[in-house]
Amino acid sequence: MQTCAVCRKSLKNFFPAKRRFCCVAHRSEARRQEARALFEMWISRRLPRRQNDLRSALTSTAPNGARQYRLTCPERRMGGLRFYPRGQAWSLDPIELPQVHYQGHYGIVWYDTIGRFLATGGEVAIVSHVLIGSCPHDWRRDFSL
Repeated sequence: MQTCAVCRKSLKNFFPAKRRFCCVAHRSEARRQEARALFEMWISRRLPRRQNDLRSALTSTAPNGARQYRLTCPERRMGGLRFYPRGQAWSLDPIELPQVHYQGHYGIVWYDTIGRFLATGGEVAIVSHVLIGSCPHDWRRDFSL
């Protein structure tokens, strides 16, 4: 017999047959628990002792035509990805070093000159305390030109 994944209530009389939760609140709670577990796995990954040279790491992995980049990590609350910065992407030429809230391994998303998505790929480890803190332009939702 199928039961709710949160409260173990029977789902015998619920439609559709593939349902996993008895209500929206329990579905949201399960999503939050899964997101927290994923974030904890991400934050506990082993980091290098010293900060690698981010300039060379970013410029060497950038695809052709890339002029801006953003970093991604798992979101803590509801799952999905958190993008740094939320607003304007950081420039590759001249290089703008990232500022993020946590130490960790970040995925890279590449954009062209006018902010169009180019590709995802590569990973960079942020260890230095200088790069961790408040993120400038975090409140903006537009790309720089």
